[in-house]
Amino acid sequence: GGAGRAKSTAARAARKIPRAIIRRLFEVPCVASGKVFMSFPVDVVVMAAGKGTRMKSSKPKVLHRLGGRALAQHVIDTAARISARSVVVITGHGADQVEAGLSAPLVESGAALKLQFVRQEPQLGTGHAVQQAVPALADDGVTLILNGDVPLIEDETLRALLAHSEGRRLA
Repeated sequence: GGAGRAKSTAARAARKIPRAIIRRLFEVPCVASGKVFMSFPVDVVVMAAGKGTRMKSSKPKVLHRLGGRALAQHVIDTAARISARSVVVITGHGADQVEAGLSAPLVESGAALKLQFVRQEPQLGTGHAVQQAVPALADDGVTLILNGDVPLIEDETLRALLAHSEGRRLA
């Protein structure tokens, strides 16, 4: 089950990343959960402030549903699967609705994920949005910045990116 999945994830990553890096970054998989934990803290910023004008809907883009869950909820769930220390969601358009919509599933599931919201007002672009998240982020570890409207991002992809970063900043 879970332990086999963790080993296969590590094995696939090992084909693309030198073994020394894999050994340094991946600790022993937790057999009970099948999760592989990074040896450095990881925080995730989810960009969820956009209007989504091409959606032709009054509903914020990140709250549109796919497979019964909001688009951004898929991204948050992926952050949880990589054992992110915290997730900071940047809201703007429809902020109250987005914050309520993304907080409810965590309350229902009893998830231990530290979820914070910061607002981008006014909306002055992507760089400005990330600046709003900086005060909510720790100074150590690595921060991944993900789009809230990309629900199919896989934890395996993020783990490979983190392994490649070797715990350092890439940008």
